[in-house]
Amino acid sequence: MVDADVTRLAQVFTNLLANAMKYTPSGGRISISMGQEGDDVVVSISDDGAGIDPDMLEGIFDLFGQGGEGPMKGQTGLGVGLSLARSLVSLHGGAISASSPGVGRGSEFAVRLPRVLAPGEVRHESDRPPAPGEIPRLRVLVVDDNPDAMELLALGLARAGHEVETAADGEEAIERAERFLPHVVLMDLGMPRLDGLSAAKAIRAQPWSAGMTLVALTGWGQRADRDETRDAGFDHHLVKPANRAEVHDILRRAGARLGSS
Repeated sequence: MVDADVTRLAQVFTNLLANAMKYTPSGGRISISMGQEGDDVVVSISDDGAGIDPDMLEGIFDLFGQGGEGPMKGQTGLGVGLSLARSLVSLHGGAISASSPGVGRGSEFAVRLPRVLAPGEVRHESDRPPAPGEIPRLRVLVVDDNPDAMELLALGLARAGHEVETAADGEEAIERAERFLPHVVLMDLGMPRLDGLSAAKAIRAQPWSAGMTLVALTGWGQRADRDETRDAGFDHHLVKPANRAEVHDILRRAGARLGSS
């Protein structure tokens, strides 16, 4: 048994099954299995369909953030579902992995989630999640014109105990930031009405932004991209999909500054 948001996990497995059906030809086989491995419950979805190029496996969950193509030539859309699935699984303290013998030889996706322990049972130290008390409750503003991405990040932050508000574009971000006075702003760059770079510059021009941590969320991670966000007033630059550990570290540092002020 796992402690989970049923709706969110349904999204995960719906996405994985939809991908398996999309890339498995008529007459092909799709299998689902579930088992326990140590402190985890593992659910695997495998198929004998189009398979995945070995060169694509390592970054397959980052395709949405990187703007890449699908793993099978001429096919697109896989990265969106997998990026969403990984984010949702991560919010539950789990992990998702992909494997394939190669193109035309099928693939397998495994979702690993921490199980609910029996009374008196102790979780293995290496599997124990970070203590929630490490970070004080922060006000966090999440800005993204992609409603799924915005909701996912906001949900994870709220589950961690933070006070969260959201905005769908740069203009709304400035208005919310002035009213909400967040400790941390996690902001997408490519948005309608006003982009993230312009919004960051406008926020930094206000006296109320002193001490506020601005974090850029973008699909681009080259040095020139990082220089551009730094010049706009961002303190950090994260490549989508945001890594949970990186976000945790940024919040921890923001909380430490809050405690020392």
